[in-house]
Amino acid sequence: MDTKHELITASIKAYKRPNAVKKCIESVVSAGIRNIFIGYDGGDMYLDAHKEVVESFQEKYSDIDINLLCFEFNYGISAVRNRLAEAIDTKYILQLDDDNYVPSNVLDIIDFLELDDFSNFGAVGFGWIGKGSSPDLNAYDLDIKDGYCVRYFNLENKMNRVVNNLVFTYPFDFIPNQAIYRTAVFSDIKWDENFKINREHLDFMLRLKLNTNWKLAVTPSIWCIHDKIQYTGDEIRRREYRKSVRYFLKKWNLRGIYPPSYLVKYISGRRTLLDLEYGFKYKYNLKKLMERDIYKQ
Repeated sequence: MDTKHELITASIKAYKRPNAVKKCIESVVSAGIRNIFIGYDGGDMYLDAHKEVVESFQEKYSDIDINLLCFEFNYGISAVRNRLAEAIDTKYILQLDDDNYVPSNVLDIIDFLELDDFSNFGAVGFGWIGKGSSPDLNAYDLDIKDGYCVRYFNLENKMNRVVNNLVFTYPFDFIPNQAIYRTAVFSDIKWDENFKINREHLDFMLRLKLNTNWKLAVTPSIWCIHDKIQYTGDEIRRREYRKSVRYFLKKWNLRGIYPPSYLVKYISGRRTLLDLEYGFKYKYNLKKLMERDIYKQ
């Protein structure tokens, strides 16, 4: 049987953050991954810096196959991820953004996916820890109710499995950006390239739930660092954020997304969809929530 590092390729979306890319690659290499694809669409200003980072790793590690794919400025996170998935031929893909730094045991997730009982699980996500913020697992369930995309927790169907001392919890409808996917998932569903940045992940997870048979899990036993380096003076990205939310709502014929992102992590696990429906009717100003989702998230 192939060793785990031979089964997987790291897919890293990069944009204007060469120092972050360097740290991300360092963490991936330290975890034992030897196949790496980086997709860059940050424009000419930072292109040489990204090339230098990649070349430094190529010179240092003769056993690493590292590739930098360059695209036109603002090609978009969805389009870049699609091109990277098309270029990868290993069984698994470790999907990361350039500001995610993984721990050394991240490949142990493959032990779960290799079990026969979980052959229908398309991905396992893991949470992040950022500066000045609490750990965020960023996993929940999804429904469409009364014209809203509803994010909640369905505790009635949740199960746990321990594999090689790691806990895996499943199923979830939505898992974090950083995850190990079966490459086969991307033969069944692609990222919607109308999303340049923002809401592409929510759209992908909804379509994965409604249009495929793949299941999703998370492991609360593994956490990555989320550097969350902010861009400065990038009005194009801010416009794309707002545009993507409007496109998402129109595509799914929705009035809004509930609850807003900043509230999701604070929802008690005891709350059910019925609790949220009560909130719809009696506790929240839905028009205000909708506007907040469109213009501020």
